[in-house]
Amino acid sequence: MPKSKVSSDELEELAELYNKEGKRAVKDLLTDQYGILSPDSVIRRMKNAAGLKYDAAVDRFFVKEDASADNVFMSIEELCAAPAQGIGPAKREMEDQTAAMENLIHALIGERLLELSKYVILSSLSRTVVIDRTALESNGYRVEIH
Repeated sequence: MPKSKVSSDELEELAELYNKEGKRAVKDLLTDQYGILSPDSVIRRMKNAAGLKYDAAVDRFFVKEDASADNVFMSIEELCAAPAQGIGPAKREMEDQTAAMENLIHALIGERLLELSKYVILSSLSRTVVIDRTALESNGYRVEIH
């Protein structure tokens, strides 16, 4: 007679089977031995179990160890797992600083062009430059002709 419920202790055994033989083997075992019609719900329960940790990057379960244990060294699984995404925020901050610097440069250039447009008029149609020399000199600028 098949069992109807998977105990919390058996979840670790199912996790080991999942790591060794894959998801299909766990689903078959749950269907055949436990008579469970929806084995995905048990796999979801395994992913949320307190004693297990699921790593989607490597599609494996790991047994969580007690926090009181002195684990100074990383395990092989942790070393081989996908790299942490800790680099992203620093890169994003650098991009934000670059964008802020570009905005500052554009603002400064815009201010200079606005100041210049008070005294200089370029006419590309007649190919002439009109400079208001008296306004420049009255506002403290010195005009040099080369």
